[in-house]
Order: sequence, then C-alpha cells, then structure tokens
Amino acid sequence: MADGDIQHTSEPLTQDAVLLLLRQACVEAGGQAAWAAQVGISGGYVCEVLRGRRTLSDRVLRGLGLQRGEPTFVQRSVLS
Repeated sequence: MADGDIQHTSEPLTQDAVLLLLRQACVEAGGQAAWAAQVGISGGYVCEVLRGRRTLSDRVLRGLGLQRGEPTFVQRSVLS
C-alpha cells in the first residue's frame, strides 16, 4: 500500500480519513469539479469541505460509498 492510501475496512473512519478518501476520489475523477459532477453536487462545495469550511454531507459520503455510523463514546478521565 502506498503512502496516503486508505485501506478499505469495516472499521469506523475518522473525518481525516474520509477527507483523504475524498481527495483521492477527486484525483481519480480528474479533479474536484469532475467528481462533484459525478455525484451531483457543486465543485465549490467539495472545495469547501476539503478546506474544512463545510461539513461532510450525506451526499458526499454516499459518493464515497460511505454512510454515517453511530457515534462512539469513550470514558473521560477524572481530574483530581
């Protein structure tokens, strides 16, 4: 596996991992505008998501073959 590649798994993905998948999908499609057109969203929206100015929409996730999962929780540490 090359550096920066995401291995497909059933494990939950972090937002950073999803953004990396989105970047890779855009490259494979020939650019952000091309991928956005394939998915049916605006290229500007994809750009804003990749810049961290917009959140990942369900349509973006579907275009990547993903869906939102249940949030997970961890026990917080108790400060003395």
